[in-house]
Amino acid sequence: MNNQHNQSSKIKEASTVSQLGIFSIANQFRYGLFLLVGLSLLLTAGILIYLSFQAQLQQVGQAQKELSRAAAGEINTYLDDLQRKLGYLARIRGLANLPPEIQQSLIEGLTRHNEAYESVAVLNRNGQIIAAISPHGLPLTGNLADSPPFSRSFKQQEDYIGPVEIDPTTSLPVVTLAVPIRDLQDEVAGILLARVNLEYLWFVVSETQVGETGYAYILDNRNFLITQPGSTVENFELRDVSDQPFVQHLTSGSVDTERSYQGLQGQSVLGAIAPVRSVRWNVVVELPVTEAYAPVASMLNIMGLALLIALLVTVGAGIYFSRQIVRPLQRLTEASAQISAGNMQTRVNIRSRNELGILATSFNDMTAQLEDLYTTLEQRVVSRTRRLEVAASLGERLSSILKPDELLREVVNQIKGNFNYYHAHIYLLDDKDENLVVAEGTGEAGAEMKARRHSIRLDAPTSLVARAARSGEVVRVDNVREAPDWLPNSLLPDTYSEMAVPIMLEGRVVGVLDVQEDKIASLDEGDANLLRSLSNQVAVSMRNARLFDEVETALAEARIAQERYLEKAWDRAKIVAKHGQYHYTRPDAPALDEATAVEAKRQALAQDHLAVVPINNSDTAQPVVAPVTIRDTRVGILQLYPAKTDQAWTEDDLAVVEAIVHELGQAAESLRLFDETQERAGREATIREITDKLRAAPSLDALLETAARELGQRLGVRHTVLELGISGSSLALSSSDSMPLSGNGW
Repeated sequence: MNNQHNQSSKIKEASTVSQLGIFSIANQFRYGLFLLVGLSLLLTAGILIYLSFQAQLQQVGQAQKELSRAAAGEINTYLDDLQRKLGYLARIRGLANLPPEIQQSLIEGLTRHNEAYESVAVLNRNGQIIAAISPHGLPLTGNLADSPPFSRSFKQQEDYIGPVEIDPTTSLPVVTLAVPIRDLQDEVAGILLARVNLEYLWFVVSETQVGETGYAYILDNRNFLITQPGSTVENFELRDVSDQPFVQHLTSGSVDTERSYQGLQGQSVLGAIAPVRSVRWNVVVELPVTEAYAPVASMLNIMGLALLIALLVTVGAGIYFSRQIVRPLQRLTEASAQISAGNMQTRVNIRSRNELGILATSFNDMTAQLEDLYTTLEQRVVSRTRRLEVAASLGERLSSILKPDELLREVVNQIKGNFNYYHAHIYLLDDKDENLVVAEGTGEAGAEMKARRHSIRLDAPTSLVARAARSGEVVRVDNVREAPDWLPNSLLPDTYSEMAVPIMLEGRVVGVLDVQEDKIASLDEGDANLLRSLSNQVAVSMRNARLFDEVETALAEARIAQERYLEKAWDRAKIVAKHGQYHYTRPDAPALDEATAVEAKRQALAQDHLAVVPINNSDTAQPVVAPVTIRDTRVGILQLYPAKTDQAWTEDDLAVVEAIVHELGQAAESLRLFDETQERAGREATIREITDKLRAAPSLDALLETAARELGQRLGVRHTVLELGISGSSLALSSSDSMPLSGNGW
């Protein structure tokens, strides 16, 4: 009933696979596809927007750089041309010595061909005006030696360009140019001075088109604003903007055309700056970010529309393909649930020619194999369980064996008997780690190999056992007849499959457990795991057995050494009462026959425990003899003779005697140790006293005398001679002391 209920529950569960809702594969596939495509599109759009934004910034920045450089180049060319024309005139040989009329004619020709020259004057080396033309600005006569243009150009002997100024008459910005005039000896003979208006700058700025809302302006070397957007001649004003943040940003040398800042008109702009080399001015172009980012905003709208279309197409494609893919998967899922419920007859009918069709065919084949395996699974589980139980019980049994030979014999016999192998034997490495020697084997073949010490060299090229020992890994061969490194054994002619398992102890190979079968491929991974576990247990048991033997040997040696020590110690013990004997006789007891005493002592020496011994041909009652032992070493004997011939010894009497004898031995040993300690202490005290006296000797003579006297007195000798020196001729220091034999000694 329970099995039927479980199967019906599983079938019901299988029927609800299609009702999983959001957790179904179809929905997960759709949502996953939507999420994947959506994220991909968003990521792609983001990357494109970023790249487009950066490209737009670079394009705007490059355009502004080109505009600023072009304007600066044009201004620089204009000023260079004005200065070059003055230089041509100033380099006329002898200009300073020409009559004033000719000089006047020359400068009039210069101003006639270029309206930018508002005033031109020729000054001698003293700063006196020689010739001049000046509708407004420069004076026609007088001395300009103290003016900055004359003094700097004359002293430094080079061209000079003055700062920008506002002409009060024309309200135009003007600049003063000064060029040295040289004589025939190439000496500075005067200065050619010109006042130039900068009306042309408005033309340059107005021609510089910066987008639709951008603008350009010029800053001189003092950070004065020369031109500004929308300015005219009537309302122009030279303005100092050196303290403005945007000027500090522009002149700091860190202008980045891709970063915005607050520009001239107080709005966020992207700017570029280019220098005018000849006068150290700067041309600045600025474009509001609203106009700079406009193409990006337009592109965002286009990308948003494209993204929406792509998402719609993805949704439709996801729904279509999810149905084509998920429906077969749903059938496979329902069939799997039926199989898990125990219905092994279930098959899937999918005829697609794609991977799902191949999967369905494989699924049906797998179901058929499962149906076949299901029938034999229980038997295999029982067999594996029995193997594990046998291995566990065998391990417990091996751990209790402490004899190496018995251990190895039990291992091979239990392995062969319990697991029905054809043959099993164990190889152990010899002391030189050169050969693997058979230590134990099963059957007649194993006994013969062990008897003749069958061995295999560790470096043998044709041996599965040697290969396992060298590699430290399990070696398994399903058909040894086809293995190139198999070493046949005439004692085992029916071997077809073989497994060699290394026996490892503390990371080192100490032997090999070799198992053979008389069928091809009869050993599998389960056998490998089982034999590997048993080999580990064998290694541990061998170590325990070896340690047990070593401990027993050490204990036996210690016991023998202790017995020898006790024997020697009691041989040296000073027992003076009747040559180490003591006899006690009650006053009313008859005298002990000498022959009886000798016979009793003989029998007492033959006993190793308390006993009542009979005395032949004697009227004396049976005496009790007992050895006096200390740590299993006999140091004496006790003989007790009853007062009456018919006296019987009771169990209580014997128990009392045994207890007294035991305590007698312990007390005797304690007294002996006490005497030995006292003797050693006296000897050390004597040595210490003599040493102290020797150290207190004031001279060598006194030292020798003290040593001879003390040794003679302590040892009780007649005559003591003590000499010091290296050779016989040099033994100059000597001392002797004589004393009677009855002197004190040890």
